[in-house]
Amino acid sequence: MRNKVLLVAAMCALILTATDARAIQGKKGGKLSKRIGVRTLAPSQMPVTIDEASAKLVGNQTVLTYSTSNRTSGHIETIEVAIFIVDPSGHIVGGEGWQQSLDLAENSTEKFPRVLQSKIMPGDQLVLAVSRAIGQTGEFKLEAPELVDAVKSHILGTKSPSHPLQYVKVSYQAGTETYCQNAQHQADNACKCGVQSFSCNETQKSFSYTCFPRTNCVLE
Repeated sequence: MRNKVLLVAAMCALILTATDARAIQGKKGGKLSKRIGVRTLAPSQMPVTIDEASAKLVGNQTVLTYSTSNRTSGHIETIEVAIFIVDPSGHIVGGEGWQQSLDLAENSTEKFPRVLQSKIMPGDQLVLAVSRAIGQTGEFKLEAPELVDAVKSHILGTKSPSHPLQYVKVSYQAGTETYCQNAQHQADNACKCGVQSFSCNETQKSFSYTCFPRTNCVLE
């Protein structure tokens, strides 16, 4: 009988220890946190990439941490980050992006934090990529259709079509398309059934959007 009592007590202590460990791991600053699945997309031709990323839901906010690497032969001064929100069925349901000023030396990596605007639902995951980079050697850019194609191929695990990376020399003046116009193109290409909501700040260089549910349109 004594052995049974000791066994029960030991099991209870083990359960409490495991529960306490989960509580400690799930708390940050007194708020419960939950990890969100994140993938990083690094097209072979893009010399500035996001190599590592993690995201947590802390209270009502999604906190993202990501590392950007510069493989060019000069400093990178500006990057544009694109995020795609993918539901459990593997479809893009929304996204956001921003422009970030930095001083990233050649062959170096730097980590950045970001609080996301988008609402992440249970089971959703994020796909991150650098869509544009500007530095001493010029401008590297993936146009919206090519970027979205690469993301969809990344999600499905299929081979991405070969799209040439657009490279612009420093002395060349880029087109007149505004940041928000380019962001709108990204949303239009990402949302198979149309863009449900879109917001963009031309001054702060940030945007976010949501897609209409796939039940709202007839798919091929």
